[in-house]
Amino acid sequence: VLEVGCGAGSITISVPQGSVTGVDLSETVLGQAREHLASQEEKELVGGEVDFRVGNVVEGLEFKDGEFPVVLCHQTLVHIPEPVKAMRGMRRVCKKGGIVACREGAWAVSVLR
Repeated sequence: VLEVGCGAGSITISVPQGSVTGVDLSETVLGQAREHLASQEEKELVGGEVDFRVGNVVEGLEFKDGEFPVVLCHQTLVHIPEPVKAMRGMRRVCKKGGIVACREGAWAVSVLR
């Protein structure tokens, strides 16, 4: 599994088995994710193999085509100026017949006049 825009890794480390890679733009945030992972491993709450890497889905992820059976993001596309390009990057690294899943919240804007 690949999680794009993993932030501090709360979703990334919840995979009960298998392996998951979380990518984010910020090495600082990934440091927080690694600390969170270590604290959860000490409590034996992590079931899978977890890796965190710096990556940019818009500029191009450094993974092979079709490398992951599942690619996901959560509240990520709303922060990306080119979400369609990001989704193309996610599709590229997803195996044929795999799943690309995006969960994004709705943004409501009100204008008072």
